[in-house]
Amino acid sequence: MIKTIIEGKEGGFAWLDVAEPTMEELDALTRQFNLHPGLLNDCTETDQLPKYEKIDDYVLMVFRISIDNDTPEADSMHELTDTIYFVYSASFLISICYKRHILREPLFLRVTQANVASSYDLLNLMISTCLLTYLQPLDQLTKATDYFEKDIFLTPNKVPVLKGLYYLKRKADLFKRIILLSSDVVDFIYGERENMDTRDTKDQHMKLHNSFDALADNIHQLLNIYFSVSSQRTNETMRVLTIFSVFFLPLSFVVGLYGMNFNIPETKWKYGYPLVILFMFLLTFFIYKWFKRKRWL
Repeated sequence: MIKTIIEGKEGGFAWLDVAEPTMEELDALTRQFNLHPGLLNDCTETDQLPKYEKIDDYVLMVFRISIDNDTPEADSMHELTDTIYFVYSASFLISICYKRHILREPLFLRVTQANVASSYDLLNLMISTCLLTYLQPLDQLTKATDYFEKDIFLTPNKVPVLKGLYYLKRKADLFKRIILLSSDVVDFIYGERENMDTRDTKDQHMKLHNSFDALADNIHQLLNIYFSVSSQRTNETMRVLTIFSVFFLPLSFVVGLYGMNFNIPETKWKYGYPLVILFMFLLTFFIYKWFKRKRWL
């Protein structure tokens, strides 16, 4: 569906928002604005990464926005983001989204209500609003990271921790890569006309990039800490089991020796059995004192 938001006037510009378009509507736009025949057909590929491409006197920009998906296992680009295409020139701006009507969403209301003087200002406002969609997942991932960090140190042997950290790492790495690839689009807008609005967009992009970069590093460190803590707990368990085995191994030898031999002299001696018990007790006490001296207990 093609919706004209701003009518093109003499000396002004036109803005067309295209949601869930058909091939006939794309062909009509191609003829109306004299675009390259294959340009809008390329827009049918919804798995494209952010990019910037200049063609003749207009520019094609591919941008990805974050979408609401509360599924913990969602970690792919299709599950977490959606594609928006912008065809920009001084006289028009075409925004294309295949899956939904983004202008109906609350975050984009400021775009439709803004009083912009040119298609360039409108494009900058759209890109800035698209960047704002990443604030919510950034906040959710940060809170989830804090939650798992607490679990690693305060709640031992909790099985879902590793699985949850894995999906957090996947999400953080995905958002980090998308924000990084979006730098070409933001640099183009900032380079075309440097003013307060474009600087705000540039600063917003840099903050998101640094935040997701730090978040991804934090999650990677948490994974390393988790494996270190798990290894430490395993070593502690093996240490305790080793200590028990050291105590019982000599006792088992003595018991086995007397249990399998009935003709040794000590079995016929009146005090043989009590002395063996006393010897086993002294042996255990000696091992205990030796461990304490070595500070293994």
